[in-house]
Amino acid sequence: MIVDHTNKDIYKLESLITKADGTPLYGEIEMYRRITNDCTGSSDIWHFWHDITLNIPSSKASEIQIDFLLVSKYGAIVIEVKGGPIEIISGHFFYRNKGNLIPMKLSPFKQADNYKWALINNKVINGEEVFIDSICAFPDAELDRTSDNPAQDLSYKMWNKDKQDSDASFTEFCKNILTEDKHRKHWTGQNLSETSLKSVIDNLAPTVIDPGRYSQSSMQEILNWLHIENLDTLESLQKNHRIIIEGGPGTGKTTIAKAYIKKHKGLHGLYLCWTKFLAAKVKHILQADDLTKCDVESYASFLYQTSNGDISLDNLANTNTQALDEAIRKLLMDKHYDYVIIDEAQDVTDKGMIAVLDMLTSIYHTGTRTGRFLVLYDLEQGYNSGSRNLESAINELSSSAAHFTLNGNKRVPTNIEISEYAEKLMNISMDELESFWNSLDTDHNKAFSINLYSDTVALRTAVAAKRRELIDHRLDNISSILVHSDFCAPLQGKEDSLYNELNYANTIQEITTDNICCLPKGRIGLTSILKYKGLENHHIILVIPARPIKSSYENFLFEIYVGMTRAIMNLDIFVLNI
Repeated sequence: MIVDHTNKDIYKLESLITKADGTPLYGEIEMYRRITNDCTGSSDIWHFWHDITLNIPSSKASEIQIDFLLVSKYGAIVIEVKGGPIEIISGHFFYRNKGNLIPMKLSPFKQADNYKWALINNKVINGEEVFIDSICAFPDAELDRTSDNPAQDLSYKMWNKDKQDSDASFTEFCKNILTEDKHRKHWTGQNLSETSLKSVIDNLAPTVIDPGRYSQSSMQEILNWLHIENLDTLESLQKNHRIIIEGGPGTGKTTIAKAYIKKHKGLHGLYLCWTKFLAAKVKHILQADDLTKCDVESYASFLYQTSNGDISLDNLANTNTQALDEAIRKLLMDKHYDYVIIDEAQDVTDKGMIAVLDMLTSIYHTGTRTGRFLVLYDLEQGYNSGSRNLESAINELSSSAAHFTLNGNKRVPTNIEISEYAEKLMNISMDELESFWNSLDTDHNKAFSINLYSDTVALRTAVAAKRRELIDHRLDNISSILVHSDFCAPLQGKEDSLYNELNYANTIQEITTDNICCLPKGRIGLTSILKYKGLENHHIILVIPARPIKSSYENFLFEIYVGMTRAIMNLDIFVLNI
């Protein structure tokens, strides 16, 4: 039985499957008819796709194009087709055209294998759960082996003209390949259940609806309102060249930063922040609005590049402030910007921030008194703030800058409630922690859910269910999974970290600076809480321990506070009690 996800008219293939010049691809057409015919006659269910183009990397290519893909309870199989006369000489593949041999750039078997690994590595198909294989079809070529060396011969994975002209079943051929390669690779997994097979198929051919609590349009209306509120704040400060703004999560600091850049569109500016993800997100937003005269960098990357590697993240953390200030003053002597923005400044106040502003915002290197800058900070989100004198640099700047405080959370009612619980957590003692989690678990009048688990398997299963729910409701592109740093290393008795175990799921994609603004459809981003500082999303899934494992208690609470306050609309907390 076949489930055709391509649905081409079998009688019009010559006009549907063609080369760039419009002439039919006869080898591919022959295989289309053979595969669909044999799948239809099979007692097993075979899901069938033809000519899949996926925007995922493979080798040096930025996308892949798979001729045919079959998926059944036995596994998945990538099929690469080469029609016409093909010859193999000393293991190398050639087309024969009018008596001339034209070498192929890549072995078809290598090409099919690359596509297989692209599907696995990009989590289109979860290679931990689904056995995926590849074969090559040469319907017009009388090939009997791919190499004279038996150890390298892949003829068992080759569908040739003899098989094409015979009564052999293509589906049985595929089943035999899957069975043989499972044995060769010591695969211990089972055939896919109906539920597991459906999950694989849904990921490849999703059908989604949107019965969610909030529509995209209503969320956009809320965000538009926020922009107006924040622009009013900026308008009241516009005559000040040096501005410091303090505000907690949701008060709109980064929105003000963007508005500030837009107001100074003709000037050459620099935007600095602590995390690379926030820098990547801001860079994307500015490019979309054609605000190209503002350079965007993470603070550490900017200093590292400017100093040719002399100042790194390590010595930013270890160098005393005075020595760091002197080093920064020397390396920035010849640099100047019309303005500098430092966002999430609580992370850099004691890492040479004063020197950076002095040197970069004034040709006379007196920027803290005469330059143009915007500094945005929240002391509550300063990592390890108990042992750092974060207020000192802020107070120094305040003597020559306008200092403004954003008191109100400019998000939505659910987020205000989330922030209130996050602030309560910051004042909870270690002895009160367990009762705090339990109280949240029984409180049904809140804007978020909390789920307690005693083992990692149950937690991962619950996270997977929530993930599927968000994807089914088309909320994948506005949802993120954030994991506590204590889970980024293996727990006692485990070979792998909980973070990595979550990342193995095929609907999860680890967030990077390249994909922060463009995750594939049907994927939910995953990263650590600390890497996500300064960012936000409508729906946050938080995975945390019930008590500190590696962190100090202060940093443990701080990290959870940061994670909770990343949520604009909804928050789901999954707590592992170990």
